[in-house]
Amino acid sequence: MPLQNDFSSDATSGERTPQRRIDQAESDIRKAAKADDSNIDAQIELGVLLCRRARWREAIEPLQRALSLDPSKAAAHYQLGEAYNQTDRLPEALEAYEAAAKLQPDHWRALKGIGVVLDRMGRPEEATAAYQRAREAQRR
Repeated sequence: MPLQNDFSSDATSGERTPQRRIDQAESDIRKAAKADDSNIDAQIELGVLLCRRARWREAIEPLQRALSLDPSKAAAHYQLGEAYNQTDRLPEALEAYEAAAKLQPDHWRALKGIGVVLDRMGRPEEATAAYQRAREAQRR
C-alpha cells in the first residue's frame, strides 16, 4: 500500500483529507459569499481563509467588501492589514492595523502589526513604541 501524508486522499475509503476539507470549506464559503455579497461574516471568513492559505492578494477584496458593509469589525481590519503587509502595501497595512487597534485597543496582534509595518517603513522609534504597546496589551 502506498504511503500517504495528510494532504493526500484515500482513494479506497473515500475519506477526505485535511487539504480536501480546506478546499471544500473554501468552495462552500465562496458560494455563500457569492450568493449574498452583503453577508459580512461570509466575506470575512473568505478573507481569513485566503490569508491562512497565503493567498494575500485574493483576500483583500472580500475583506474590503466586509468593511464597506460594516467598518466596526476589528478582526476584518486586522486581516486586511495582514494581507496588505504581505503584499508590500505598507501605508494601507498601517491604516488597517491602526483601525483594528482603535476599535479594539487590546488587539495585541494589530499593535504588533503596526510595529512591523513601521519598522519596514524605516520608522524604528515609532515601531519600538508600538511593540511595547503590543507587549502590554498581550499581558492584559
